[in-house]
Amino acid sequence: LIDVPKRVLVVGGGPGGMEAAFTAYSLGHKVKLIEEKEKLGGQLWHAAVPDSKTEIRKLLEYHIHRIDKSGMELETEKRVDLEDAKMFKPEHIILATGATPIEISFPADNASDNVFQAMDILMQQMPLKGDVVIIGGGLVGLDTAEFLASKGAKVTIMEMNKHVGEGVEWNLKKMKLRSLKKKGIDIITRALVKKI
Repeated sequence: LIDVPKRVLVVGGGPGGMEAAFTAYSLGHKVKLIEEKEKLGGQLWHAAVPDSKTEIRKLLEYHIHRIDKSGMELETEKRVDLEDAKMFKPEHIILATGATPIEISFPADNASDNVFQAMDILMQQMPLKGDVVIIGGGLVGLDTAEFLASKGAKVTIMEMNKHVGEGVEWNLKKMKLRSLKKKGIDIITRALVKKI
């Protein structure tokens, strides 16, 4: 524990924000955690959707349980502005607002009604049917492909790089590729999608 507690405002209740808030709180600081959405977890909710991600679901539950039981000040469904920050009178502010998906625009066509963000598919657990093309073979693309294939879609992943899963830890990537192959998912690499 620290000798002089500080007032710490943590903005963002994803895994990074929850860990930062809990660490500061357990050291003896006065912590307030603010999350824009109605529940904590951030991107972990997306990552926990595929059947192969039971460990991620356990991690998500663990983080949320720790925060709930800690007794720190928590506010959800709140977008922080300067006035909110001033009211808490923080000595330190930790911004843990995470990432936002890239919006890809294509030349005008009639397919826009059939274009979805992977995060929306995972969060709303939208079971798309028929032929589905996933643009991007990073971890989110691979997880989305796995989820949709398990719901009956015929999935093809298109990745502009030489390999899918770049940046993914090697044994997770190996396990993920094995699962995709088993589900009959086609992977096309070195493919830059210009039009739908």
